[in-house]
Amino acid sequence: MGQLFRKGRAYRYLAILCWILACLVLGHMATGQQLVPEWVWAPLVAISLAMLGVLFLQLTAVEREATVDILTGSMTRRALHRDLDRFTQRGEPFGLIFIDVDGLKQINDTHGHSAGDELLQRAADCICRSSRPSDLVYRYGGDEFVVLVPGADAKLTATICARITNTAGEGVLSAGSAACPDDGFNGLTLLASADLTMYQLRSQRRSATRPDMSPHTPAVYDIGAGEYVR
Repeated sequence: MGQLFRKGRAYRYLAILCWILACLVLGHMATGQQLVPEWVWAPLVAISLAMLGVLFLQLTAVEREATVDILTGSMTRRALHRDLDRFTQRGEPFGLIFIDVDGLKQINDTHGHSAGDELLQRAADCICRSSRPSDLVYRYGGDEFVVLVPGADAKLTATICARITNTAGEGVLSAGSAACPDDGFNGLTLLASADLTMYQLRSQRRSATRPDMSPHTPAVYDIGAGEYVR
């Protein structure tokens, strides 16, 4: 939105031009006479139309910035809440998959944020390749993604969830799922349910593979080898 407000001067000029045009049109309607010469009228109309076009393009760009994550190309949290409202209002069945990228903080601390950004991009690509073309992928937070699965029940959603984690490899992504109406009807409640399932499955996996590892201990990703080492 900052970019939009920085263009405020141009918008004020546009408002002034529109006000002038409105006065001229109303004056013409009231008197039946053209109040300004043709050589003045035509440029005013042309400039106003051009500025309206620029305003439309800028508003479109601002809307895209608000709904598309620049780093991963996924949609944003704002877009997710918009789509959840739409699906729940229509009463359509859908599934939600909550995904966490394990070890992102350690990557940022050890290798720098550029390596962390690369990991997020790889994760987003893996999620998109493992999902159906009709599924919607969102970056929910720093290391969190959500997949909205239209028309899916709990079984299909869990199947896609497992496919995502299996494609990524052991311990790379943690994921849990929930579905409407199987697990509830409220979008935020379903998100919380999928998040809880993700956490429980991750804890079980770590306890099974490394009994000495706390469920709160994240895995460690070797950016050079492209794999997790713990």
